Amino acid sequence: MFNFLQSFFSGIPSTRSYDAKLHEHERLYTVYLETLESDDYKRYTELKEYLSHPTKFKNSVAQSEDKLRQSKEKLERFNSTNRQFKSVQQLKKEFKLQHRRKPKLRFLRTKEERAQRSEDNRQLNAAIHQLHEEHRQYRADRERDKQNLLNEVELRKQDIVQLKTEFEQLKQEFKKLQNSKPIKNVFKARRKYSKIFKELERWVLKFYDDFSKPEIDSRWSNKQIVSEKLINGAPYSPIEDLHIFSPDNIQQGGGKLKIRTKQEQKEGLAWDKNYGLVPKVFSYTSGMLTTSHSFNQLYGKFEAKIQVKQSHGTYHAFWMGTTTKIPHLNIFKFENHNLTISVYTNDKTVEQKLKYKLKNESYIYTLLWTNSKLTWLINGKKVYEMPNIINEPMYISISSGVFDKKANPTTMYVDWIRCFRHN
Repeated sequence: MFNFLQSFFSGIPSTRSYDAKLHEHERLYTVYLETLESDDYKRYTELKEYLSHPTKFKNSVAQSEDKLRQSKEKLERFNSTNRQFKSVQQLKKEFKLQHRRKPKLRFLRTKEERAQRSEDNRQLNAAIHQLHEEHRQYRADRERDKQNLLNEVELRKQDIVQLKTEFEQLKQEFKKLQNSKPIKNVFKARRKYSKIFKELERWVLKFYDDFSKPEIDSRWSNKQIVSEKLINGAPYSPIEDLHIFSPDNIQQGGGKLKIRTKQEQKEGLAWDKNYGLVPKVFSYTSGMLTTSHSFNQLYGKFEAKIQVKQSHGTYHAFWMGTTTKIPHLNIFKFENHNLTISVYTNDKTVEQKLKYKLKNESYIYTLLWTNSKLTWLINGKKVYEMPNIINEPMYISISSGVFDKKANPTTMYVDWIRCFRHN
């Protein structure tokens, strides 16, 4: 209740509720995308397209009905045609007519003539037998052909019935999928979270670290770009600084990154514009991590969940830089309990102190960077906006430091950092 009142009076939404809402939206969006990639949803969209435009089904039915009509016409033509066979009586008449041209039996006195007549009778009987065989074979063939045509007609009818049955089955399958819980949830989520999903669809995650591993990820470095190039990565600070970065001040564990600022003497190198790098004993140590060697990006969304223990004389910053000193951009910077954002280029400097008084608890700090504008948000609430003046890739860094000789030791805690590119 106390945290809620703090958030209410500061004008910044509660981190707990905003973070929970953020994760819940991302979880719902992940489930939504997984459902869209599921076999059931792909089948649902396929059936919806097919049933909404059933041209293919209608064409298939029309083709089957046309084939059925053709088969019926073939059967009608078959039934209307029949081969005409000679009857046995006609065959005998023909033979008798042939025999009438020959001498009658009573004039056949010789043995040869009687043998010829016997041969003629044998041929007549053979012709009659052949006639019977041809007629029988014709009837068998005709019966077979008729049955084939009847079967063809029946198959065409079955094809039409099967097409219509399958279409009904597809409608039932579609209805079942449409009423299934995952797909109903898709449409429910699409209606309820359409604006949120459209916003999430805009971004592609390019960098993420939740500091859950035992060791710091290799994408991070605690070495400054200049020191890596000139002095083998040895830490250094400007001569006026009271602190020097030390890798011993960076710890990771329990799902958090910790950057400690300690009051202790430590020898190191300091950059003097007149003498270059000179030895110096620093009164404080702190820590810094950067992605200068592994991750740079032009435009996008950059955010982190960070808690700072504000104390006198120290600063904490989540910032972006390039291989040169400028351009430089602070996504947020705490100095003496004051929250500021700033942008530095060769042509312009913008430093804006924000009116919000934040407590020693976690907040989600976000920068939206497009080719037209820069927008800062805290827990999703826009706190500052200006035209964009940086158009080159930048790396991300996070660090703490000291600017007062009476500074108190402190710690910055980071739950996660992530960067998105516009989709």
